[in-house]
Amino acid sequence: MTFNGFGTQTAWPDGTGFGGEGQISNGRISICDLSQGTNQCNLVGLVMAKQPVHSFPDRKNPGREKYHFFFTLRDSPADFINVNCWGTENYIENLSKSFRINDIVEVRNPQIQNKQSSEAEEKWRPWTPSPYQLHVSETHSSVSLFSGWDTSVFDRISHIPVKTSNDFYTLGDIIANDQNLHGEHVNIQAVVKSVGLPKDIITKTGKHVKRCEVLLFDETCMSFPLVMWDEESIELAQTWMPKDMILFIADVKATFDDFKKCMIATCDHKTIITANPDTMEARYLYNYAQSLELLDDDPLNNPESSLMDSLENVTEVYNVQQLKQLMSEAENSLQPSEIMGIVYAFVTSFDIDRDEKPIVTSRCTACNQRVVLLSDTCLNPACTRVTANPGGGSSTVKTQFELGISLSDHTGTISNCRLTEPCAESMCGCKATDMAHWNITQLTELKVQFLLEKCKVYFKVATSNRLSSSAKKWIRLLSCTLADSREAAESLQFRN
Repeated sequence: MTFNGFGTQTAWPDGTGFGGEGQISNGRISICDLSQGTNQCNLVGLVMAKQPVHSFPDRKNPGREKYHFFFTLRDSPADFINVNCWGTENYIENLSKSFRINDIVEVRNPQIQNKQSSEAEEKWRPWTPSPYQLHVSETHSSVSLFSGWDTSVFDRISHIPVKTSNDFYTLGDIIANDQNLHGEHVNIQAVVKSVGLPKDIITKTGKHVKRCEVLLFDETCMSFPLVMWDEESIELAQTWMPKDMILFIADVKATFDDFKKCMIATCDHKTIITANPDTMEARYLYNYAQSLELLDDDPLNNPESSLMDSLENVTEVYNVQQLKQLMSEAENSLQPSEIMGIVYAFVTSFDIDRDEKPIVTSRCTACNQRVVLLSDTCLNPACTRVTANPGGGSSTVKTQFELGISLSDHTGTISNCRLTEPCAESMCGCKATDMAHWNITQLTELKVQFLLEKCKVYFKVATSNRLSSSAKKWIRLLSCTLADSREAAESLQFRN
């Protein structure tokens, strides 16, 4: 696979030159103008990547430690450089905490050094086009948040990948290459499917670290694990919105996971992540993501499911906090699991009368893409149009509810609980095809029947094994009816 080289751009995507409007001036030097003889220089740039603090034995002072961390600074689409910071424990710890990834900082009086062509440089530093690296010392240099008012140039930089926009593997490519890519650093462009909760891990050496698993998808694979270990990057990942966040991940390590028996990607010291890249390829992928319903493989959406028949046998009552704990335990479980129960809670979100997101959709049963509401034809040219009766007579389109509500009690709130089709039909009193014709007045009248009312809700929390042996967690509401006040009060004796 052949790609264009990086670093040949002469203008922004809209044609504006790099030195045009928005350029930082005031005598500051740009990364592209650095030379080893430059003295007393100041640089302003965007922090693209940042690694945690490490310590090493000080050879000059036996028994003491030297502290260090580095970050990567960028001031144009084509120019970025690694910055090494050294000093005492107190200085380095405070400096590391003073800025984060995506902050704009000013580096004053760094020492300019030739980039080392060593195995350590290749293994532990992001690749940069600059032949230099910057050295920040406690006695001669400083790094601080940029106080200038015009930062528009850096806002644009933050959405431009550090590699050519078509220089990436699809997730399907990685799976197809399997162990041939084990240990290799590759580029990935994918959509965030879900972001797991950070977990505290104790390594074999006794070190306490955090681990977070993010599931990705693209047109070739619907679930692929991305593992993150850096605490600051994990914190940033918690802000990513599933299905709305596109990631261009440069130099992520592809490995074969012996436990999961599949390929995964792991962020390390070389990795740089660009969120929502401003590229044609990313826009195509975003449009594809918006056409999908990620949870359509949920077995509870199967009309033949017999789960509804067993509700009368469900008696265990939970509060919202305990329900969240169930979901966390299900996520950590190594085996598929199912738990059904009851929660008495107030419906605090039931947005069926808003235009932002449709509550009834029609989808092709073969390719799962949305089609015109109540249509019977899929217009996706790539669709296989496989149906149970290819000879005719059987529609390839299914119209169904896509409803979510939020539930709250005195212990907390759980948002976007998806309703099964039978539950949605029972709450709405009609089929999805009928609700498609309702006007705003009818929707609002239905909304006020449940909003801020206490309901008796039957739920199911489960994990199921999917592609790449990744566990998938979900919660579904099997039934939601207005609660009898006496019954709800008596239920508190079950769990407090």
